Amino acid sequence: MANQEHLDILKQGVKIWNYWRKIRRNIEATLMEIAYLDLAELANIASNELDLSSQFAQWVSQDSFDLNKTTLSVALLQWAIQRRLVLSRTAFSQQYLHWIGTDEEEEREVSKEFLRWASQRSLDLSHTLLSKEFVKWVKQTEMGGGGPRFLHPIRDRDSRNITWIPKLDKIYQRKIDLSQADLSGANLSNANLSQVDLSHTNLSHAKLNGAELQEANLRGTDLSHAHLMGADLRGVDLSEADLSRIDLTRAILNKTLLIRAKLIETRLKGADLSQADLSHADLTKADLTGANLSHSILIETRFISTRLTEANLLQAKLSSAILSDANLRGSSLRGAILDHAHLRRADLNGAWLDDVHATEADFSQAILSDADLSRTHLAGSNLSEAVLFHARFKGANLSRVNLSSAFVSDLDFSQVNLSGANLSGLDLRTVKLDKAQLYQVNLSRVNLSETNLSGLNLSEVDFTEANLRGATLSKTNLSQACLERADLSGVDLFQANLSEAQISGCRIHAISAWNVCLEGAVQANLIITPPEEPPITVDNLEIAQFIYLLLNNQKIRTIIDTITFKVVLILGRFTPERMRILNALRTELRKKNYTPVLFDFDKPANRDITETVSTLAHMARFVIADLTDAKSLPQELQAIVPNLPSVPIQPLLHVPDREYSMFEHFLGYRSVLPLHHYTDQESLLQTLTQDVIDPAEKKAKALIQKNGFFSAK
Repeated sequence: MANQEHLDILKQGVKIWNYWRKIRRNIEATLMEIAYLDLAELANIASNELDLSSQFAQWVSQDSFDLNKTTLSVALLQWAIQRRLVLSRTAFSQQYLHWIGTDEEEEREVSKEFLRWASQRSLDLSHTLLSKEFVKWVKQTEMGGGGPRFLHPIRDRDSRNITWIPKLDKIYQRKIDLSQADLSGANLSNANLSQVDLSHTNLSHAKLNGAELQEANLRGTDLSHAHLMGADLRGVDLSEADLSRIDLTRAILNKTLLIRAKLIETRLKGADLSQADLSHADLTKADLTGANLSHSILIETRFISTRLTEANLLQAKLSSAILSDANLRGSSLRGAILDHAHLRRADLNGAWLDDVHATEADFSQAILSDADLSRTHLAGSNLSEAVLFHARFKGANLSRVNLSSAFVSDLDFSQVNLSGANLSGLDLRTVKLDKAQLYQVNLSRVNLSETNLSGLNLSEVDFTEANLRGATLSKTNLSQACLERADLSGVDLFQANLSEAQISGCRIHAISAWNVCLEGAVQANLIITPPEEPPITVDNLEIAQFIYLLLNNQKIRTIIDTITFKVVLILGRFTPERMRILNALRTELRKKNYTPVLFDFDKPANRDITETVSTLAHMARFVIADLTDAKSLPQELQAIVPNLPSVPIQPLLHVPDREYSMFEHFLGYRSVLPLHHYTDQESLLQTLTQDVIDPAEKKAKALIQKNGFFSAK
């Protein structure tokens, strides 16, 4: 319950109240609510003019103060300093001087530093001899001679009224108490309410602009619709208070407790919340533009759609904080802790995030353009679909970060740790990756065309369906990397390490693969032709490069005529429905140590197909021609059969299809084997060795011997 005398003074106006507070502050730290001298030792206090012991003890006893076994406190020392007491000739007892290590009773000046030092050690100054100056001051303030007997007159300059402050003994009895008072709508602007008990007080609609409220008790206080612009709330406990939609512009909330407080749509522009504790508080849609939140505790605090433009969040603790859709443009979060924080769709354009620790935080769809994330620790965080134009990541840790579908441009990932990160689907053509750590990075479907990746460690990196056209990968470590269905057209792989890499289904037209390490690499279905031409596939990177040269170099083709190959040319029109048969046929040929080369007539050609097929046939051990639905195949056979009598032709036909009428013409050539019919994939595989491969191999040997060549073992 409020002290009526305190309340009466406040009702006389802020000027009277503040003056009374000033007078009270000068004396309240004396002998009433702080520790004093031991009563048992008061009798020993003496001066060369006045014995204060009996009078002082009598005055203290009037108000029933228990000063038993107390020592000189810090507050009393500070109070003495504030009064500018002259203690330069203070005498100390022999016992005290011996304690501090000297026997001389010389006059010594008691400085502020000395008093502070003495108070820290709880020194017993009960034997101290007081100087004349101190005794004189005691007389003037009427603290001697039987106790306080006066009232302080205060003249109001405007009304010329005289106000009398109550007796000192009543002032000192307790702290200022305005608890449970009804001060709704009161004008308390610039009032000194520091350390006042305002618990459960009604301050709704009150004007508290510029009021001093530091260390006040505001538990359960109703501050709804109050005006607190520029108010001083340092050290105030506002935990669980509802401060929603209040104007706290430029308010001082340093070290304030706001745990679980509600500040929804509250105006806090330019407010000082440094070192404040806002754990679990709700600041949804609040305006904190330019606010100082440095070193504050913001654990699990809600900042949903909150305006934090150019706010100072230096070294703030934001673990698990919710900042979804928050506006943090130009804000400083240097050294802040954002572990597990939620910043989905947050605007961090131009923000300072250097040295931030934000493991497993959610930055998905956030705007981080021009942000500084140097040395930021973002391990395991989600930056998918984030906007990262011109962001700076120098020395950052992005291990296991999800950057899939992010918007990147002119990024510098030099020396950045990206181990295990997910960069799938990104256009990385303008991103610098010099000396970046890219171990086990997911680069599937990325665009790295024309980029320089030479010398990098890309072991175990996933390049599935990546666009690497024209990229430089010389001396790059691609061991155990996955390059399935990647576009490697025109790639420079000079001295690259592809050991145990997956290189299936890749486009490798015009590739440079000199001195490449392919030990243990899985190579299959490598497409050596450009996209606009019918696909020609091989199963070996080095052979692919060689075949490409053959197709484009007449002199090399002439030399090959004298060499026996393990190449088997497969001709046919393999529709998607019949692709299973193709794959099964190629697998069986590989098991027999052959290199199948497929020519699919399904695509229209833009070059001389006949010449291409003829060149491939020159290198083949034998040719398997599937006549099923192959409309253009007769023309190609016409170019091969008469001109290559040493290359066996094994025709296949799926039942119930029938061979075209002019095929009988080819059966007259010795190189053409009898037509082999098959009903399905299973029947073809069961008879492949006996009815296709063995007869073709036997025919090849016979034709080579007949033409004067030696058969390859």
